[in-house]
Amino acid sequence: MPLAPTMSTSKVQLFFREMAQIAGSEGLSVVVLSDSAGCWALTIICDEPMTQQLLIRFNHLPGEQQMLPEVLTKLLFQTTDTSAADYELLTYDVDDGQYKTLLISRTTGISFPVRMSDALLLSTLSKIPLFIEEQLFCRQRSLFSPHTSGLVIPINTISIDRLREELRKAIAEENYRLASSLHAEIKKRTKQ
Repeated sequence: MPLAPTMSTSKVQLFFREMAQIAGSEGLSVVVLSDSAGCWALTIICDEPMTQQLLIRFNHLPGEQQMLPEVLTKLLFQTTDTSAADYELLTYDVDDGQYKTLLISRTTGISFPVRMSDALLLSTLSKIPLFIEEQLFCRQRSLFSPHTSGLVIPINTISIDRLREELRKAIAEENYRLASSLHAEIKKRTKQ
């Protein structure tokens, strides 16, 4: 069980704001999170299974409280002397198109890696606060504009396969500025 990298780091708490389906994708969605003031946004991409899980919680569908994540969370909090305040979720880096996030015990410092979308689900159902290191947030954020039709997704959070697909589209559409950016990101990742 690894210890948390930097528990005293400056961080920003994230809050769910909205979710939108990605047109032409196979069940992918974009989730918009923001800081507490609602000034800055962070977007994450969720696959179809996670999109469905989040929709169940956001829409409070029947049977939600009997689902395994809710039951396990209740079991943890009711059989131990802990609560949501004893934990935090911390996003601290981006690697190969994925945010790196940890579930951290504030009392022991023990941490476990978790996907960012799973961290959002856990935070939603358990009220464990979700944070991002402030420097990373400043690099990844965009201005928050509720219900906007165009969302900003940082290029470093897009999978390499999706980048290659978007590069082919950009070249076909003769959008050479975008193609150059996509090519540079692909080259940067494949060098590692």
